[in-house]
Amino acid sequence: MFAGKSLFNKLFLKEELLHLRMEERGNLMEHLSSFNRCVADLQRMEVNYSTEDKALMLLTSLPPSCKHFRTTLMFGKVTLDFESVVQDIMSHQRINQRSG
Repeated sequence: MFAGKSLFNKLFLKEELLHLRMEERGNLMEHLSSFNRCVADLQRMEVNYSTEDKALMLLTSLPPSCKHFRTTLMFGKVTLDFESVVQDIMSHQRINQRSG
């Protein structure tokens, strides 16, 4: 997508990631795909985030209706793992879909 590893390209990609927000009642799988694409694009630019930073950025990109879920997910934890957070979000969504 981007030819070089210029500072402008890094800024553009970081801005895209930091402004990524899921709409209320948006498609979670599309949002996760967009989030992972942004992170992968940055990795190709040699910008790497820790698993905890990715988890925190993902949680903050969720809609305001997920505020209580975020709080519950982080309660009593010292660190977060990105893959665990993704699994918890997907489980939460499945439960919400089943309960209507």
